[in-house]
Amino acid sequence: GFQLMESFAAKSRNMCVPQTPQQHACLLGEKLLYSCFKAHPVVCQEIVSQLLNRILANATSYVFHYISLLSKVVEATPQVVLDTLPQVRETFDYLSLLPHQPAIELLSAILPLAHFSLSVRDSLLIVLRKSLVSKNLESRKMAVGGYLLLLKKFKVLALGTGLRELDSSQLGILTQSQVEVEVHPSPSSSHSGNEAFCLEILVTLRRCLSQQYEVKLLLYQGLCSVLVENMKLAEPIVDLLLSQLMMYYEPEQDVTPPLKLEPCVIIMGSD
Repeated sequence: GFQLMESFAAKSRNMCVPQTPQQHACLLGEKLLYSCFKAHPVVCQEIVSQLLNRILANATSYVFHYISLLSKVVEATPQVVLDTLPQVRETFDYLSLLPHQPAIELLSAILPLAHFSLSVRDSLLIVLRKSLVSKNLESRKMAVGGYLLLLKKFKVLALGTGLRELDSSQLGILTQSQVEVEVHPSPSSSHSGNEAFCLEILVTLRRCLSQQYEVKLLLYQGLCSVLVENMKLAEPIVDLLLSQLMMYYEPEQDVTPPLKLEPCVIIMGSD
């Protein structure tokens, strides 16, 4: 199965729909491995291990066929994949070293495990926090993409009264103890725990608004897709964006246009 996938994989994302005999052979290899995974528990850990190794070893080339298979096995039997927890954690450590798109695809494939294991969630958060302050631009972009994925996947059914009444400045000083109480809820109240978890992420993402253009653009675009999938976060997201807008808005009525241009301009050099 792995030999077929390795030998006949598409070379670009545009070729992911099988069109040639070689590409059909790659798809056959994927189906063989998936069937083995479901039918023979003894090989499950080895298949997951091989997938993770091949993704990390070939991340600069085409690896989306491996990620596709990994996503399927995680979705089908997350508890089985959790048996390889040490290697999953090790994979998180390499996320910041991968190109942005493969890193986000890999994270998206593994992310369902965070619903079943607080250990996975905590390990991922540590990696994302470190990456967000990295000197490497791709690492920061990966961190923003990772946080946005978390906001999409951890659904909020309704904001609690206390947190809903917090304005943007108060949200920024939400204490870690307040968050931890709700991030680790009982199984019967997992959705309510998502509330504080998502708000904590939004507080963290506020820091991105002072970073490079590429990071901010990724955040602005990503928040739109977050709203589509997690609509109850509309109010805190609008508060976050509004507080950023007010940094550049000129309230004086006789100023036209009503913008503070100085914070928008950086003068380089003595000239």
